[in-house]
Amino acid sequence: MTNLKLAAIAACFLFFAPDLWSRHIVGGDISYEYIGDVAGGAKRYRFTMHLFRDCLGGGAYFDDPAQMAVYRGNWTNSELLESFAVGNPNVTNLSISSGCGGAAPNLCFEQGTYTFERNFINVPGESFFIVYQRCCLSATFSNIINPDQVGFTIMVELTPDALATNNSSPVLPVYPATFLCIHKPVNIIQTATDKEGDQLVYTFSAPFAGGGTSLTPPDVSGCQGALPSPPCAPPYDTIAFTDPLYTSIVPMAGNPVIGIDSAEGIISGTPRIIGQFLVGMACQEFRNGMLLSTIRREITFNVFDSGLIDTEDQNHVATTFRVFPNPANGWVNWPETNEIEEIQVYDCLGQCVISRRGENLTGLNTNTLNPGFYRLIGITSTGQKIYSPLLVAR
Repeated sequence: MTNLKLAAIAACFLFFAPDLWSRHIVGGDISYEYIGDVAGGAKRYRFTMHLFRDCLGGGAYFDDPAQMAVYRGNWTNSELLESFAVGNPNVTNLSISSGCGGAAPNLCFEQGTYTFERNFINVPGESFFIVYQRCCLSATFSNIINPDQVGFTIMVELTPDALATNNSSPVLPVYPATFLCIHKPVNIIQTATDKEGDQLVYTFSAPFAGGGTSLTPPDVSGCQGALPSPPCAPPYDTIAFTDPLYTSIVPMAGNPVIGIDSAEGIISGTPRIIGQFLVGMACQEFRNGMLLSTIRREITFNVFDSGLIDTEDQNHVATTFRVFPNPANGWVNWPETNEIEEIQVYDCLGQCVISRRGENLTGLNTNTLNPGFYRLIGITSTGQKIYSPLLVAR
């Protein structure tokens, strides 16, 4: 290939670089269903992959097609069996639920559903790993180190025991597109269904990392690129939480701490910090003590200040006002009828990051703020405190 052609290809990648970065992904999962035996002693399976995106995150749309890979072997030693593309995802808007009162930023979540079928021949001692990778996560996660610099791996392992028993994996329920209220108990049902009636065990687990920030060819399609093609083989690193405040097992602050019931898959607890949190969960399927499958899902929880009075925080603000645009990427405004004479901005750790005074303030520049969730407190001309949640997205 001539240098001129290489330069042209590189220029195209750079021109479309913002679209390659998917700084919008908020979760995903893959499950499988046994269809039946086919010729040659093979077994046919149908796979369903869900990806969940933040419509307001400013990143790329769902991949169409999505680049997939199948590896054969074990977790530490496998070979590429097949790479292929799956297109035409079924995209639906997710209904946002909340029990909160007061103001909240606009939220928008979409689900992209990909389905495909493959044949497998059972080889004793060998698994098949079905893999999708992409960079990057949403930049607004509060509990992840440099989230917009790390990609993710959505995968499922088809074990030899699952193949031998014609097993179908558990299927998780509808993605919990919800925003939570600080100081208010939550009860989120993530109980899976299993057609064979196997024992299901639920845990919080660290999501797998995958892909990277490189946007220039040929690295863009490598393991450290924004769009690994084909996706890379296991083993996979895990996404780093901002330890010690957050870990994969304790991904959100809470009192009682946010946790998941191992038998029922119900997520419960009481959030105590405002922010956007990535939570990884796993559903393990056992039959007569034998592990057949593990289905993983990444979930995004948004915690807002609902204006509720908490017994541990008697100074908690109870009156709201609205700012716009929200999410913000620059200047935000509010009606001058609020008669705000002082505005304070607090991050998710409770630190005041901006403080402004002036007669009848009507706006604020957010360019100095990192992506994430904040609480605005306005003090009016009468001394009343009013508040608004604010999401800053780049």
